[in-house]
Amino acid sequence: MKHTHVLPASVLLVVAHILLAWAAPAAAEIYRWTDSAGRVHFSDQPPDDVNRVRQLPAQPVPDNPEAAKMREAANKAPVTLFITNCGDPCTQASALLQGRGVPYTTKYVDRDPEAAKSLRQLIGQLQVPVLKIGESTQKGFEKVLWNNLLDLAGYPRPKGAGDKSAAGDKPKAGN
Repeated sequence: MKHTHVLPASVLLVVAHILLAWAAPAAAEIYRWTDSAGRVHFSDQPPDDVNRVRQLPAQPVPDNPEAAKMREAANKAPVTLFITNCGDPCTQASALLQGRGVPYTTKYVDRDPEAAKSLRQLIGQLQVPVLKIGESTQKGFEKVLWNNLLDLAGYPRPKGAGDKSAAGDKPKAGN
């Protein structure tokens, strides 16, 4: 015999919203039905003895606006970083992209012959670091320039004072 717990309608509504938000990523199905006494029930399993059952549609999880901007930029202008173990310039280049949370592909031209071939086709030589954002290419690491290129491509800058990768790169008014 199945046992169900019956809650007041206002509590059920709140619980339903929470369940829908929580269950959507897992693609779980939520069923809603009213028993013969008029009480509303929610479950991940449809009842066996009720004829009128409504399956609730999955609700999309609200998206973080910054994450949406980042995804959009990554789709429009994917980032590739060509590097070797070149010391500070390559380390700083990687740190800048990581600090901004930019999704990127790293191609080590000293370890991967295909990466070296791609870089030669792109700039005509083996020089690192090289940043490729969509169709734009920049040779050599220049923090301000790289940040500006990422801005132009739509990559959001991180918020907060803890951002060391992009701090101080924006021009100040009146200068």
